[in-house]
Amino acid sequence: MAKAQDDAIREVIQKQEAHGFPVVTDGEFRRHNFQESFSQCVTGFDVPKNISLYYEKRDLNETPLERAEQNFDEAGPAIVTRRGTIERLKLIRNLPLTEYRYAQSVAKVPAKVTVLGPDRIAQRFKWEASLNVYKGLDDFRRACGSNRTPDHCAN
Repeated sequence: MAKAQDDAIREVIQKQEAHGFPVVTDGEFRRHNFQESFSQCVTGFDVPKNISLYYEKRDLNETPLERAEQNFDEAGPAIVTRRGTIERLKLIRNLPLTEYRYAQSVAKVPAKVTVLGPDRIAQRFKWEASLNVYKGLDDFRRACGSNRTPDHCAN
């Protein structure tokens, strides 16, 4: 699968460059959802063991001109759904950096990748189910604030 992703990213970057884009993107070809990059980079969220069922059983929006509502409390991955924590979040890998390095390696102009911001992380953090780890949403935001990286969330 990595080779197919590499090939797709190389192709989309070449097309962007052919159009004269001064900055290119990897097209997020390594992600199902931009939010998952964060949840795949940290440990500490209370995530069900088999989240693949979430993708198999979710309802797709059959009316594309209407807003699709999502059940954030269903048993899906962290950040895509609202998950509590079982321990302070800890950075275990940096997928956006890996994605950036590959994109930049095949690009002739500056490349960028999508990075999930602290506001979205806080929106999908189920603080009320995490009071044994964080004192509340403000404690979580202080521990994992925008001026800190997730590996500092344990401090």
